[in-house]
Amino acid sequence: MDKISMTLTVYFEEGFWYGLFEQEHAQSYRVCRVTFGAEPSTQELLDFLNHYYHRMQFSPSIRVKEKTKSLSPKRLQRQAKKSRWLHVLQSLRKR
Repeated sequence: MDKISMTLTVYFEEGFWYGLFEQEHAQSYRVCRVTFGAEPSTQELLDFLNHYYHRMQFSPSIRVKEKTKSLSPKRLQRQAKKSRWLHVLQSLRKR
């Protein structure tokens, strides 16, 4: 099953409140900017999504690289220590 990720950033610029919708799906990225005028409440944002999402005009999609999950330094340290001990145990077994 494909995963669709969508984020909304609401910001104030030059006297108006804007919403920037960002959508990521299967290595494609699209955006849509919406002008709200007055600062929207959470309920107004939900109502907007429910009533107007299907009418929103997103930009043409661009291809993005797949995100790679980086390992924490501590996890890398544990893996290195574990592999070193496995190597030592294997060399002892060969004797």
